[in-house]
Amino acid sequence: MTTRTQKDSYINSLRLTENQKNKFRRSPLNRNTIQKVVNALRGRSERNVRINGILNALLSGNRGPLNSLLKQYNNRNASQNTQPTRNQNTPTPTPNQNTQPTRNQNTQPTRNQNTQPTRNQNTPTPNQNTPSSRNSRPINDTNRNALKRERPNKANNINKIYKYPFLHNVVPKTKAQRNANIGRARVKFNARVSGRSDNAFIPPLISDETLNSFINLVNDYNNYKTQLPRDFNRSKYEQILKHYEMICTRVKRYTYSGLNESQLSFLRGLQLICAGGSQANTPNENTAFNNLEENKDKVYDILSLCSKYTFIRLSGQSVSGGNDTSVRIYIEDLSKRLNERIKDVDAVKAITFYLKHQARNNKNRLRSFDSYIDSLLDRTKTTLKLIPENLRKLIGSFKVVYATKRVHGLPLALESGPADHDSLSNRSLQNMVNNPSTFNAFSPKSLFLYFVWNAMEKHGAKKGAGWCGFRGKIDDALLRRRVVFANVGKSKTFGYRTFAEALVAMNHGRTHTLKTIVKNGNRSIGVPGKMTNNKNSKSYVNAMKNRVVRNNVMFLNTEPRQQNHLYKLQVGQRVALKFDGEKLAKFDPKVDIENPNVLWTTYGLHMEQTTGGKSYKFFDLLKYLHGEKTNLNPRQNGTGIGNNYVIQLDSKTLDWLHKQYYFTDKLNVDYRTNIINKISSCSRKPK
Repeated sequence: MTTRTQKDSYINSLRLTENQKNKFRRSPLNRNTIQKVVNALRGRSERNVRINGILNALLSGNRGPLNSLLKQYNNRNASQNTQPTRNQNTPTPTPNQNTQPTRNQNTQPTRNQNTQPTRNQNTPTPNQNTPSSRNSRPINDTNRNALKRERPNKANNINKIYKYPFLHNVVPKTKAQRNANIGRARVKFNARVSGRSDNAFIPPLISDETLNSFINLVNDYNNYKTQLPRDFNRSKYEQILKHYEMICTRVKRYTYSGLNESQLSFLRGLQLICAGGSQANTPNENTAFNNLEENKDKVYDILSLCSKYTFIRLSGQSVSGGNDTSVRIYIEDLSKRLNERIKDVDAVKAITFYLKHQARNNKNRLRSFDSYIDSLLDRTKTTLKLIPENLRKLIGSFKVVYATKRVHGLPLALESGPADHDSLSNRSLQNMVNNPSTFNAFSPKSLFLYFVWNAMEKHGAKKGAGWCGFRGKIDDALLRRRVVFANVGKSKTFGYRTFAEALVAMNHGRTHTLKTIVKNGNRSIGVPGKMTNNKNSKSYVNAMKNRVVRNNVMFLNTEPRQQNHLYKLQVGQRVALKFDGEKLAKFDPKVDIENPNVLWTTYGLHMEQTTGGKSYKFFDLLKYLHGEKTNLNPRQNGTGIGNNYVIQLDSKTLDWLHKQYYFTDKLNVDYRTNIINKISSCSRKPK
């Protein structure tokens, strides 16, 4: 009889979720029965679902599912014990053999026995009308070696399928399908090892746009899955999350210097995503990414997991009928269904869901918005009713469709960390590092190249790291803005804060949407153009200050608003500046008139950010250009925005600021030559 301690020890050793372990502890099952349950479901694709069903039934007093499983398990074991196997090592005595049966032999053979099993015996027993569970198990990291032991003549094929999973996500359950796939795996594998092009072996990758939708869905699900109601079907979301985790587990460990430029760019994009997005928030992450293991096969595995074919299968479509666009539509449909439920638990999501999916650019918007609020569950409705009426009207008048594109709300923390970029992004800067000649687009002694050089010197890796490790905090050189509010701080109210977070999210998404409309802008939200030469780099930076991006109407003219209403809403005690055509000057609300469709923001560099983004050093570009034209030292920001200088970044203002930061020599050192030489000296090939 096992003790409670032995039972707990055994449960702790199992590869189960904490919730499942706790339910096993609370159940009346002893150690042996638990072991039978786990063994009976080992290798089954529905393992977790079956375990959860059995445990939930047990805890409610129903032993039916458990008894059914144990009966199947006992029958299967009895069938296997009575059937001869091809691995029998004990020979059956022949007429000339005088050997005695061993202790393990249950029957005494005689001279008249002609039923000795042979290796070639293929006749199924009455219990073998369907493929055994052993033969229908998917090949994965957990059972790969077990399958190789059970099927030694197929071990090599198992290796090939495991190594290149894009050939089929799950091994089919019928023998004919499995053998057909093994044959295809063998042909492609042998073609590669015999000298065929590697690129011909790797399937086409999903587009950046589809990858971006995939990541947005994963982030939303991760952030809100614990708040979702019990009746929400999580199965497809868990499948997508599992695939994301599978990709990131490998991305954080392996690299391969023999990839072509497009593959290398895609791999680095994945590394950015799996490290937490465009920011470098963990103190040791540069070390982790600089010491990746060089492994060709593992990197091919990563790329195969991101292949168009793998994602088509992930979406439940056939390879012959699916494509990248259909996968993206599938993912965005899942995202919409998820956000329909999130809006009932998060007030900001409720606003962004309305503006993205239900609002129209018409005069009835305010009435429509109030009706939408009344339709929500009490928890969210109560929060939205706390927003002052004049601010609800402002949100209700937000313009949501530009050209043919709708605004996607992209949340940002109000008080800390890097905000959305207004020029280059981390991804675009990485593309430039792939092609160092792109830095020729900028003035050699500019502020931009000064900060890029400092970031490389401080955070870059040594020669031989594959690509110098310019990943992490090289984004110290990226200009960022932060939307500010006068009343979010010590005097904040819950309703006011909800309004502020919603407006920031919609403005963030609006800016990214407008960047996709202009020539040389982003291909989709959050996906910058490729930086392949200095012309591309300059064109992309210039596209960010386009009049469409900066001056497009932000609010519908549904009702009159006071002059400088954004100034009163946002600036507070901060120093407000304007561009007067030649220089930066202080904004006087008694004399000057603001642009009513451009929010007030800080503008500068967030540097040395810590985990969570609540503490960083800030180089205020506005303050530097307005008065302190020699002090390049960032100040410690502490927590929150602080009393920074703020400005409205319309196209005329941003044009001048870009010229000062990117295209004017401000310093005495040729940083451009240093940067290009440093990147070019990095070894792309293993020595």
